[in-house]
Formats: sequence, C-alpha cells, structure tokens
Amino acid sequence: MNVKQPSLSAMVVLILVVMGIIATRATAGDAKATKLLELAKVHFANDLTEAEKALFQHVSIGESIGSPQIPAGTVINGITVPIDEDVTNLGIDILSRNWPRSFLIRADRIAWLCCDPEASSQVTSLGIEIYGDFRIDGDLTIPFAKTSFPLIIKSCTITGNLILSGCSLGALVLDGSHVKSLQADNCIFGNGVSLRDGFTADGEVRFAGAIVSGDFNCGNGHFYNPNGYSIFAKGIVINGDAFFNGDFRAEGQVFLVGATIGGDFSCDGGRFESKIGEKIALCAENIKIGGNAYLTGTTCRGLVLLARCRIDGMLDCEAGSFINSNAVALMAEGADVKGGLFLRKKFLSIGSVDFAASTVENNLECVSAQFLSSGTNIAVNFGLLKCDRSVAFGECRIIGAANLGGASIEGCFIFDRMQDPTNIYLDLRGASMNTLVDNAESWPAPGKLFLDGLVYSRLSADCRLDAESRINWLHLQPRDQFLPQPYEQLASVLRQMGHEEAAAQIMVAKGDDYSDRLHFSLTRLWYLLIGCFSGYGYLPVRAFYWSLGFIFVGGIVFNRGYRSRSLLISGVKSKKNGHPDFDREANFNPFIYSLETFVPLLELDLAKRWEPSSRALRNYLYFHRIAGWVLTTLWIGGFTGIVKG
Repeated sequence: MNVKQPSLSAMVVLILVVMGIIATRATAGDAKATKLLELAKVHFANDLTEAEKALFQHVSIGESIGSPQIPAGTVINGITVPIDEDVTNLGIDILSRNWPRSFLIRADRIAWLCCDPEASSQVTSLGIEIYGDFRIDGDLTIPFAKTSFPLIIKSCTITGNLILSGCSLGALVLDGSHVKSLQADNCIFGNGVSLRDGFTADGEVRFAGAIVSGDFNCGNGHFYNPNGYSIFAKGIVINGDAFFNGDFRAEGQVFLVGATIGGDFSCDGGRFESKIGEKIALCAENIKIGGNAYLTGTTCRGLVLLARCRIDGMLDCEAGSFINSNAVALMAEGADVKGGLFLRKKFLSIGSVDFAASTVENNLECVSAQFLSSGTNIAVNFGLLKCDRSVAFGECRIIGAANLGGASIEGCFIFDRMQDPTNIYLDLRGASMNTLVDNAESWPAPGKLFLDGLVYSRLSADCRLDAESRINWLHLQPRDQFLPQPYEQLASVLRQMGHEEAAAQIMVAKGDDYSDRLHFSLTRLWYLLIGCFSGYGYLPVRAFYWSLGFIFVGGIVFNRGYRSRSLLISGVKSKKNGHPDFDREANFNPFIYSLETFVPLLELDLAKRWEPSSRALRNYLYFHRIAGWVLTTLWIGGFTGIVKG
C-alpha cells in the first residue's frame, strides 16, 4: 500500500505553527511575569531586592529561584570578588548586615504571594520554590491562607518564625532550611510536609490538628527546644508515612498524642531526648498507625510513651536504646499490635519496659536484648499480655523483674540461654501458655521464681523432664509459704506426656514440702507416716514392699517363738510337763502365720490354732496386726486412688 509523503511546504507550515505556539506561550509567560512584578512594585513601593524581583518573575511562570553566584568584580565589604563564587565560600555570616542583597528576600514578600488574592492568582500550580543560600528576613506569617500551590524553601535561612496556622497549602517543603520556630496548627497540606535533610528549628514546631495528605517527613531534621516541645503535633492526621529517621535529632519532647498515621511510622536511627520535667522524649499515647512502627536503632533519652497505641503492622525496636534510669523507659501499656513485637538484637533499656495489658497478634521476641533495672524493680512488664502466638526470651540479660503475671500466650513461652539469670526475678503467676520451653541454666536463683497459678499444656521435649530437675525448679520459688498448685500443674502435665513415675515423684515432693512446714502434731505424724510408707498414696507399691518386709520379718519372729515354745496351740496353758494337747509335730508354717495375722480379714486357720504364750511375742503380734491394717490400707487405697495427697 502506498503512503503519500507530506510535501515540503506542508512541513514548513507545521514548523511555523509550532514555533508560533511556543512564541505565544513565551509571550504570555513574559506578560504574566511582568504583571506579577509590576503588582509587587506597586504594593511594595518599588522596594525590591534583586532576589525578590527574581522571585516574582520565576513563580509566575512555574520556575524555581536558585541561589546565583556572586559575579567576578563584585565588591563586598571592600573586597573585590576575583571570580564567580558561591556566596557560602565568602565566609560571611548569613545573619550579618553584610549579607549581599542579591541573596536577601524579606518574609512579607512571600506572605503577600500566598495571601493576596490577585498576587496568588499569578502563581502557577508549581508554587513558590526557593532554594540555595537565600536569607529570608523576618517572620513569615500566612495564617488562614488558602492556596493550592506548594511552598518550597530549601537550604535557606528564615531569621524569624514561620506562622502558617489554619492555612491550606499544596505542600510544605523546608528541606535543609533553618527557622526559629514553625506554627502550623490546624493546617491542611494537600501533598505532604517535608522538614528533612538538615532542616533545623531552634524553637517549637507545631502541627496540632493538622491534616497531611501524603508523607510527613522529618528524616535527618534537627529540632531544638530543650525546655519544652521540640515537635507538638497532637491529633495530627497523616495519610501517608511519617519519618523521624536517619540523622533526626529532637532535643525537647516530641508530642504525637492522638495522632493518626495511615502508613508506616519510621524512627529508625533517630534520636529523641528530653531533660526537663517528667523527661518524656516521645509522647505518642493513643496513636494509630496503619502500617509498621520502626524504632530500629533509635536512641531515646527519656520516657517513650506509647500507651494504648494501635499498630496495624509490627512494632520493631531492634537495636533501639531506651534510657531513663530509675524510671520507665518505654511505656506501652494497653498497646494493640496486630503484627509482631520485636525487642531484639542489641535492644537496650535502662529503666523499665512496660507492655502491661497489651495485645500482640503475632510473635513477641526479646532475643539478644538487655533489660536493665535495679534490685526488685520491674525491668520488663508483660503482665496481662495477650499474645496469639509465641513469646521468646533468648540470650537476654535482665537485671530486675520480668513480669508475665496473668499473661495469656497461645503458643510457646521460651525462656532459654539467658545471661546471668541469677539477677532475674521471673514472675509467671496466673499466666497461661500452650508449651513451656526452658533450660536449667536459665533458671533464676532460689527465691526469685514465682509460679503460683501458672497453667501450661506441655513441656518442650528439649526441657529437663526428670523429676529431680523439675523438683529443683519448683524449689526456686520463695519458701516462706506453701503453694500446692505449681506441683499439681507440673504433675498433671508430666502425666499427660506419659511420665507417670516423674509425676508421682512431683506429688511426693509436694507432700514432703507441705509436711516440712507443719509443726509437731498428729497431722505432721500422719503425713510422715503416709509419706514414708506410701509416698502420700502416689507410690502405693512402697506400702506393698513394706508389707512384704513386715511379713518376712514376722515369719522369722514367729518361727523363733514356735521353736522356743512361746507359740502354742490354742488352749494349752503351759509348754511344760507334756500337756496332752501339746503336739510338737503339729503342722505350723511361720510365714503363713505371719501373712494371716498381717493381712486384715484373711483367714487361713493358723491364727486361730496358734497363739503366743509370752508377753513379748504377744506384744509383737499386736504391733504386727496394727502394721498390717495400716500398710494394707495404704497400698490398697493407693492403688485404688482412695488414699492420695
């Protein structure tokens, strides 16, 4: 198929049309730039610096204004600049009176662009963009301004305060800039806020009640207000991510109470510090985070407060340092974490970590971490925790108490390979878990383990399951009172796992430990008796063996009585003078006689035919019968389950 090529004349016409359009647009742009500049000259009585003129010309055609070089031959402070040079290389203090006017923009000029309807209508959708080494003099005040374009001021110095309260902006970008303070309460930002990469504030930065559609980025920013709030953003709503990471520095409290963050909350590598009052470095109670919360590598000096926070992702504090000596360092009581909670890999707290009554819907890991408190103070508190998976403490160093009282753990509780466990007070009272995993090397010192009310379904196969080790484990509890539940729980689990003998030994230890606490009385005597002869009913075979021993000894005693004529046929009054009813050849078996007299209700006719004639043998027979009643009752009762405990 033949395609007709355009003629040369047609191509020329097309080129001329395109050039005409470009020329028209350029002319329109020039006209617009001229119009805005003329408006400014009228409004400011022609009092404009070179930088201000450039600003008005550039913003009207959608261009940024950058820091120009000082041209060669310019005389500054009596010195001629030999070559084109950046102003920062001249060694002039930006706040000095000698700062070149070509790098000076007065703040009210920018405010006029944002607030004056006629002026702001000349600004393109690309907004106001100033970057370089400009000095912006005075307070930049644009409260309640309503503009759709962004305000971008990069690497500049604002000598006064930036006051934006109640305004609407397309975006706010102050990367690398320096301000005294920033007030942006109840503002609306259509495309994010960026205070990063060297941004510095020497006073309070406020975003209370602000709404940010996009990210709120303070990464590598520096915020200094040591006597108050460095950032105050109560109730802020951020639809994107929030960044306080990298070389972020905050001296003074960062206040994010009731904030809502749609994406991630990233503080990895950041530093938060507070030195006054309650020393709260980061206050984020009731914060709602739609993504993950990263405090990895974060350093916080002062309290970090995350009480009743809700995090739809994970809370990762890997390698974070939380320092608030002799007080709470990390408080997240009542937190709701949908993902995992990770306090691991060089995590350090000097002061308490408190996640009491929190909910974690994934794993909780405290691995290769340090929780340092003092004495019996709580180092880490997971009391009343609800964890839908497993809780792991491994290779940790804990100085103080680790509280998991009342915790509910659906998976495993792992307490393994702990460093210097003698400094740990481990409280598991009232906790429940599926599987308990521990090792003897990680057990606390005697008196520092609390187990009353602990419920678990099984012990890991990696644990020590022998009775002796587990009894030693139970004996790590304080000995000032006797608590039966830990013994019964352990015995029940061992029995369900098929370790019947070990379970019986645990219950025997329970009886022994209880009897040791009894004062001398009939009750103590009874416990000693049943403990010795039947293991409190849990080792009935012991009573059976005692019974065999009594029967054997009785057989020997009765045989000697028979041979010494101290055991006579019933009715014979004397073993002398050849009584006619006395028959030395009468059938007699001493062991059958011992068995019949020992076992209650057993009749083999020997006991009726033979009776002792001496007082000593008669007394022994009484003792023999009583022992038979007692021991037979114990071993029969033990085997049938009647005698237990």
